[in-house]
Amino acid sequence: YHKGTLYISIADVYSLMKNHTNALKYYKMSIDILKHESDSILLATALYNLGDEYLKTDLPDSALHYIKEASMIANKIDYQIGQAYCLGNLGVIYLKKGKQVLAETYLNQSIVMLEQMNEYKAICEFLLSIAEINQKKSNLGVAIQYADRSLTLATQYGLKNEISQANLTLSELYEA
Repeated sequence: YHKGTLYISIADVYSLMKNHTNALKYYKMSIDILKHESDSILLATALYNLGDEYLKTDLPDSALHYIKEASMIANKIDYQIGQAYCLGNLGVIYLKKGKQVLAETYLNQSIVMLEQMNEYKAICEFLLSIAEINQKKSNLGVAIQYADRSLTLATQYGLKNEISQANLTLSELYEA
């Protein structure tokens, strides 16, 4: 049990360092251990993180597999924050796969849930994904509104990386 948790922590560090190969390896090692334990929340977390890592390495099909598995567990045990994050990442995955309507549905569901939990970092990220969807639909005004909302929240909560991403997105939208 503790070894599974330790492997998640090691994988998280590798992920932050952008060493995706080792992050993937340690997430998989944690899952191998946690599948034989009774902590469904930890297993769902490890599966989600593995899927998220695949998303970061632009492998949406692999990401989809693990995020769906994490989502099933989160739904089964009514793990709401897990459900919300999975919905958001499913939205990002479907955006990458060109399924914009499905992507927007999942992202909006996620944002509603995350707002109830004050999870502003994720909300900021998912708002930028909705901005991207609107940019692809040539709805630049709507895209700017979503990116601006992301920037406002990021600024309000002092989320430096999200402030940077929102500013970058806004500059690209204004340029377009």
